[in-house]
Amino acid sequence: MLVKIWEMTWSFSGPDGRATFELASIDGEPAIRWRRIGNHRIFREP
Repeated sequence: MLVKIWEMTWSFSGPDGRATFELASIDGEPAIRWRRIGNHRIFREP
């Protein structure tokens, strides 16, 4: 199964806020699974 990992940034001015997530299905309902939340260092291991 291919999992697409998405990323988002919500602050550029600092402190930076970034997250990675994937779209999922829970009991047949669409959902978002948050993977990593933090600063720019989270992109090393999504």
